[in-house]
Amino acid sequence: MGVRISTVGAVTVQRDGRSLPAGALDARRSRVVLVALALSPAGLGSRALAERVWDAPPSTWSAALRGTILALRSALDPIGLGGQELVRTTDQGWALAPDAAVDLLEARAAADRAETELAAGRAETALELATAARPRGDLLPGEDGEWLDEPRAQLAAVTERLLAIEGDAALELGRGPAAAAAARELLERNPLDERPQRTLMRALALSGDRAGAIHAFEEFRTVLAEQLGVDPGPATAAAYLEVLRSGASGGGTLPAPPRNGFYGRQDELARIAAGLAAPGFIVVLGLGGVGKSRLVLRAAHAAADAVPGGRYWVSLGDLPSADLVAVAVARAVGADEGPDPIGAATAVLAPAGAALLVLDGCENVVDGLAETVAALAEANPELRVLATSRRPLDLPAERKVELAPFELPAGDAAFARSAAVQLLADRLAARGQALALDTRNAAAVRALCERCGGVALALELAAAQLGSMAVADLLDGLPTVSRGAEDVVHSLLAQSYQSLDERESALFRAWGAVDGSLSLGMATALVADGTAPGRVARLLAELADGGLLGVDRSGPRWRYRQDDQVRAFARERLDETEGPGDVLAGLARAVRALLPEDARTPPGGFRESVTDASDALRTVLEAAASGRLDRSVGLELAFRLHRYWTVVGLAEGRYWLARLLDGAGDDRWAPLATFAAGYLAYWAGDTAAAGDLLETAAERLRGVEDSFAARALVFAAGIADDEDRPQAALRDIRAAIELADTTDDANLQVTAAMGVASILAERGDADAIGFTDRALTICREKASRDQLLATLATASMIAWQVGDLDAARRWIAEGEPLLREEARIARVVLAVAAAGVAMAEARLEQAARLVERAVADGEELGVERELPLAHALRARIALVRGRPADAVAPTLAALDTADRLAYRYPLAIGLETAALQCDDETAGILLATAAVIRAEGDRPAPHSLAVPAVLGEAIDPAAAADLARSVLTRVTR
Repeated sequence: MGVRISTVGAVTVQRDGRSLPAGALDARRSRVVLVALALSPAGLGSRALAERVWDAPPSTWSAALRGTILALRSALDPIGLGGQELVRTTDQGWALAPDAAVDLLEARAAADRAETELAAGRAETALELATAARPRGDLLPGEDGEWLDEPRAQLAAVTERLLAIEGDAALELGRGPAAAAAARELLERNPLDERPQRTLMRALALSGDRAGAIHAFEEFRTVLAEQLGVDPGPATAAAYLEVLRSGASGGGTLPAPPRNGFYGRQDELARIAAGLAAPGFIVVLGLGGVGKSRLVLRAAHAAADAVPGGRYWVSLGDLPSADLVAVAVARAVGADEGPDPIGAATAVLAPAGAALLVLDGCENVVDGLAETVAALAEANPELRVLATSRRPLDLPAERKVELAPFELPAGDAAFARSAAVQLLADRLAARGQALALDTRNAAAVRALCERCGGVALALELAAAQLGSMAVADLLDGLPTVSRGAEDVVHSLLAQSYQSLDERESALFRAWGAVDGSLSLGMATALVADGTAPGRVARLLAELADGGLLGVDRSGPRWRYRQDDQVRAFARERLDETEGPGDVLAGLARAVRALLPEDARTPPGGFRESVTDASDALRTVLEAAASGRLDRSVGLELAFRLHRYWTVVGLAEGRYWLARLLDGAGDDRWAPLATFAAGYLAYWAGDTAAAGDLLETAAERLRGVEDSFAARALVFAAGIADDEDRPQAALRDIRAAIELADTTDDANLQVTAAMGVASILAERGDADAIGFTDRALTICREKASRDQLLATLATASMIAWQVGDLDAARRWIAEGEPLLREEARIARVVLAVAAAGVAMAEARLEQAARLVERAVADGEELGVERELPLAHALRARIALVRGRPADAVAPTLAALDTADRLAYRYPLAIGLETAALQCDDETAGILLATAAVIRAEGDRPAPHSLAVPAVLGEAIDPAAAADLARSVLTRVTR
């Protein structure tokens, strides 16, 4: 019949393209009856229909309803829909003709089709469907009956679905303005919806309005903080970072430049720009608060073209120790620092060419700078380093840029144009006020700038005060210029502090205990009374408005921090009142809440949240180590973080554990923290320290925490094995099995059994397979999927080592899902074993792919103990494929990675692999030396990698490695 009814906006009816005459449905009752029946495909009874027309049907409703139906049919007659054509009488009451189409129902079907088209990659079709079907307008505007609630909710839902499809499809097609329009309409409907916010940011960036995209995110983040007290979710934060990267020249990360104005300093900027034209080290020197950080940030943003290799910002001012400088640099450049943070940072920056590293706040960590900067500069001769400090650093080739306070010119006109006055005027304008420089006020403004000594921080604080008092009144409370800008800053802070209400002053004081910056989530921990996050966000905004807190808006979450001098003042007030104890305890509880109860939990689920809270964590650990907080709190946190630190930073974890354990005495958490220290030392390759720590931990934990005593013994056994003490290794691992069997910890029982199996397998003992079978049986019955996959990886390696290729194939096939997951140690082990089996079975292409993956993962994770074998396997595969030239580099890598380990036996596989590429005399020396190394620990080569003996005389292993290198290097020339 070709009938279509529009219920949204103007109520209309069309038949075969013909519409009703204007005014045909002006009668309210006719419109209501038509829409009510259109939204009820099964029809309505007379009473139900009457209740839609009248809130309280009159006594004569039956006759009146029949009259309304008659009038509606008459109105439809001009297009041939009168009588029973469209509005039909049924046994129950009334219904529309079943083939009549209704716009709202059509929109739902169109949304389904459009989503299908978009998912299939047909964005153009999806956009056309969504745009055409999206309803425009309201459903029966002016009507308020409850019967409309559900249809209106359906209308809203389908409209939002279609808008979302429009936005996604337009983005895919590169149509930024259309995507932005759809996203904005969605946000008008629901300002807290994160999906359209992501679309809007991406659409604005696509349209070239990157600044608008950043501004949109910041506004959205403010709304969430104020209304819900939360930060944007991970997906929205990721979209924001995507936008930031989309416009960044040269990559790297810099904080966003401050929103308020930057004045003066043109000479200094020019000197820095000239210095950055060539590699080297520039340090900007000046008093605290003079504006060093703001200057170098501006210079770094302006230097994009000069440093296409990237720009990186490292905050060093809050580090508790110079020992952590390399850790901070590695994290800032995006490196997984592992046991060697300098090496990790070097790996990122060495190939970058002309890159810029900004080191902010160096004066307290000078001892840690020299080694780090020297190593980076040696690795990348094109590197530029720009630093700030309150005193000279005396590093080699240091070029100094002195930053003095703002000059205050003598003449009135020049003074009015000075940077100090412009800064004051800008900060007042941001508060909606103007700075008057007339005959009544000019002298007072000059006096204020002189009292502030031209120091930027003092001027900033003065501007905040001028929002509520006259210049002359402010001067009355400030010390004279002869006492110096530092006293002026202190006086301004005191006045600002006195103006705070009780909640604001408590939060301000609490920041005195914080080293570094905090996100909103961590900042709520500073408020002891459980104030809602939304209220804390508003308190933070008040402190920021008064110049008492800084806000970094450059990341996915705002970061709040205090200037050094402001924090010193806050710390004084905190010490005078309640003291830092409650604040530090609150921060400790907040960090503890991020960690799982089971300290054995892999860190994947909490890594991001703990990293985001890293400054809060450092504050707590430093307080515990220095006696300002119960040491036991720090020891517990450090223990619970031991698996996190193996992924995020071995060096930092070891630093904190060493400090906390120094003087820990009989603290109840000390034995577990000792285990954690040994665990990190083990993975860092420091076997001497690891062995002592783990043996101590096992002794102190036995009968107290048997599960961790057993774990300590497992690792101690591994160290004894590495040191070629197989009997000690077997003693420790069997003791671990006994302890594990007293617990209900299936993972631990598996670990202990696999420990025995590994020790036996490295001796070529086929009994290893029995222990492996036992471990896998426990795993399949009781352990987690992760534990099973990790055990299968080691099981495959054991089977390959002892030559049981049938078992190896079965276990590799069962553990194959691990190869599709993210990089981790178990995946490295499984890939090496699978490559070894594939090579033994002449599946060389597959073997090559597997071992390349193992090497890439191992290097990314810093798992050096697995790399000598992996590199040697790469070389062996190349030799079997008849490509000797391709075998040289991996053989050299096998020798080099073996050299970096604390134990000697991995060198044997490198020497044996090198022997295959040398003349008989050299091969004899290398093989004889490898045989001595293997005999020391009774470690035969893996079954399929054994090399036939050649007569020769053993020499010192280091000399043998050098001989192999020299021969292989000559081969490649």
